[in-house]
Amino acid sequence: MTFVLGTQEIKSRLFAEKQPMATSDMAFVYTNANGDMIPVKSGQRLSRMEVKSEKLTKMYRVELTPKMFEFQKEFASAEVVETFIINATVQVKVDDPVLIIRNGDHNYKQLIDKQLYFEVADLAKKYDINQYQGLKFDIEGLRNDARFTHSMESIGLKLLDVKATVELSAKSKAHLEKLKQLEKDTAYKHAEIESNKGTKIKESQSKNQVQNVEMDNLQQLLEMYGPDGARIAYASSDQERMVIIQEIQEKRDREQRARQETINGYLKDGLTPEEIEKILKLTSQSSAPVNPLLTSAPQSQPVAHLQQPQEQKEEDPLLAELNKVLEKGE
Repeated sequence: MTFVLGTQEIKSRLFAEKQPMATSDMAFVYTNANGDMIPVKSGQRLSRMEVKSEKLTKMYRVELTPKMFEFQKEFASAEVVETFIINATVQVKVDDPVLIIRNGDHNYKQLIDKQLYFEVADLAKKYDINQYQGLKFDIEGLRNDARFTHSMESIGLKLLDVKATVELSAKSKAHLEKLKQLEKDTAYKHAEIESNKGTKIKESQSKNQVQNVEMDNLQQLLEMYGPDGARIAYASSDQERMVIIQEIQEKRDREQRARQETINGYLKDGLTPEEIEKILKLTSQSSAPVNPLLTSAPQSQPVAHLQQPQEQKEEDPLLAELNKVLEKGE
């Protein structure tokens, strides 16, 4: 494509021909045998005297109407193996008619493609395929790029506008879809992990609460009944628990009978209740600590009340209290 619409020979005559007037859509460039060039722009025309004095031999008609040039090529992205398909439309007009003539019969489509190719190739290498919108913006920004506009002026053209669309090759589209799907899968996995983590935290908190309740119940049993309380708390069933309680009760009954027999022996020897009480206290202090489950109730009673053992018909207060604790723990 060229901006030169045609040429006209200027014949040497006694009276030179009248020359046409240049318009906003067409300029003229006159040349002589020495290669000198005279441009004639809009609203101007050469006089017969100028034509004759300059010895002009040829006149070129140069189109000034803006033209659109289409540009389409595939360019490598920052990932090299992935590519963009770029369609650009460049609008230009002749800025210097003399340069247009000096360039000869050059195809301006090829000249513009060459100038645009290197600019776009450099821009494309800066972008990943998922950043194609940014690449479009930069290509269209060439209209304000001093270096690119100067390159257009160097071939006689003025850059008016640049429009662009950026697409991906079929291979790059498939690759981008895989990347997006991977991002979705990763986000889903992350959400699932966070959800599971939250569930585990709640389960752990619930478990800790249950353990805290169990520890409180165990501590209460230990405080009230000593080590035997732990045996009751860790019993695997109600049946095992009742067996342990029965063993504790039997042990307690043996202790009570032994104590009562000791008291009866002291009474037969003629000791007073006060003397017996003192002896029992001294014996209790000198012996090893006993299980409070077995000694709490009987040892607190005065000796005078234990002279004659009575058959225990009602439920033992100790067992009743123990059952309350067990029911609370359950």
